[in-house]
Amino acid sequence: MNRLHFLKIILASAIVAKLSAFKAKKKFQDTTLYFQPETGDKIPLKGLIDKDGLVYISGKDLADTIGERKFINEQRKKLVFVKKNQRITFTADSTFLKIDENIFQLFYPVKFIDDDYFIQIVEFTQVINQYSAIQLFYNEAEKTLSYHDKGYSISG
Repeated sequence: MNRLHFLKIILASAIVAKLSAFKAKKKFQDTTLYFQPETGDKIPLKGLIDKDGLVYISGKDLADTIGERKFINEQRKKLVFVKKNQRITFTADSTFLKIDENIFQLFYPVKFIDDDYFIQIVEFTQVINQYSAIQLFYNEAEKTLSYHDKGYSISG
């Protein structure tokens, strides 16, 4: 194979990859969700709605809004944020969510679009509420997300 032929193949594969990413983006409609802290001021968060009406929330926006710290591993396409001393890890195009060392399988994979991690909000809040020290409430009608401490006592 000569060098020119090799360069044409690389260029063609790069174009196909860009078109695939563009088509993936077109499968979703942009939307805005709001985080509503106890102060009542709504903070906008990026979201997506898929063709089936499922709502996804930006993992980066969520981490910036409620997380105490955020880490991104671009090579492995992982987003980790820390809240209440718990590490919550998303991996692009994976159906697994990790809370500390516990792994949970989700039905819908994390979408990686425009260098952001989008997770299906209803399923995410259910897993977080059941298996972590934080509690998130999602109001589908108003597209608002709110946060509350679980407030564990000595008796649990």
